[in-house]
Amino acid sequence: MKPIEGAPLPDFSSLLKVGDMEWFEGPLLSHYISSDKEDFVFYWADLGQNSGFERWIVIPTTEYLIDIYLDKRITLRDFMLKALGGIAYSVEIDKFSNYVNSFAFYIHAIDPDYLPEAGLYHDFESRNYSRTMYLSKKNEIGILELNITGDNIKRGVISLSQFNGILGKIETLINKIASEYIENNLNIYYNENEINPATRNTLFNKSHFEVLATAPGSFKIYLKPISKQIQISGNHEFTDEFTSEFLNLLSSGIYNDINIFKHYDNSYKVDILSNYLNFAKYLTSSKVNIDFSWFNSNTKFRESKQITMENCNKIIQNVIAYKTRDSRKFTASGYFTSLNVKTGQFTFNLDDENAYKGRYVENDKSPLKQIQFDKNYSASLESIYDKNGDEKIILRGFDIYDSK
Repeated sequence: MKPIEGAPLPDFSSLLKVGDMEWFEGPLLSHYISSDKEDFVFYWADLGQNSGFERWIVIPTTEYLIDIYLDKRITLRDFMLKALGGIAYSVEIDKFSNYVNSFAFYIHAIDPDYLPEAGLYHDFESRNYSRTMYLSKKNEIGILELNITGDNIKRGVISLSQFNGILGKIETLINKIASEYIENNLNIYYNENEINPATRNTLFNKSHFEVLATAPGSFKIYLKPISKQIQISGNHEFTDEFTSEFLNLLSSGIYNDINIFKHYDNSYKVDILSNYLNFAKYLTSSKVNIDFSWFNSNTKFRESKQITMENCNKIIQNVIAYKTRDSRKFTASGYFTSLNVKTGQFTFNLDDENAYKGRYVENDKSPLKQIQFDKNYSASLESIYDKNGDEKIILRGFDIYDSK
């Protein structure tokens, strides 16, 4: 063993292991984070001075450098030589995670025999390691990864229209599910006397996501909940359960099982399946596939679903078959904001954000002349679907109940 000169340092036993970035008959390159969220990569060097110990070179690094190494844009040698501040560490570790003989040294002063050969890129198998796991552990929160591939998507590049379109459709689905999912499950997470606007807002922030990061391969988006989760019964957190409900919706149309559709149709007042159908149609027209992966390092809960272009065709066929099996009649309260008494076309607002657009199909259109825009109405509506799965709203009747 060749000596490495340096200043004595405390050991690294407080670091949290993320996983093994390189593995060949044992870990070769392992990623750790500190309590201050600093990144360290351990590179196996050789056997230690003490029996049963192995020597590792510890490289202080950054999330960016880890990304470009895993993406094979820099070699392992260059990755190590980019140690933060030019400082690296030598430490010996045994199988019981005992740390001894820790030293700091300038990485460029290290004996070349301890550096990997030039031209060696990320090549070996990873073990229990992914960027999703890393981001979850570092942020102490569940992470949802979207791995997007398709005809027009290059490695690390996606058009702005596709980026906005995909996230917009996903956000619409999440918004449609979230409010009712929260109301349907409030009593699981809170006692009755704890339910109020503040607790509802807490769950709202745990069921809505924001973009945390993007990455190549082909194009990846990482989403995190707006706020951290809360523990519930068992080993799951609220966002684990909500994300599972969302991911199960995404894959539900792949299987021709009417009971799956009935769950989403009966559990939610809003038309979840129509938004799901629009999502599948968008992916088909955009010619993209999306792999969804959720991982929560706090609970070790993970779930993944794959939505391919082929699967989207099945989803469209199955949802349309379910939707066209019968019509749905319902009553809605609101006010008219537009009306054509000749064609029967109308817009009926439930509130400032939600509205129905459709037609009054009776031959006699004269009752429409009674409608006033400053009045509130109870409207009898019917929802039917054509062979393309497009929803049509029919106005069957209306009664005035008060002024706006």
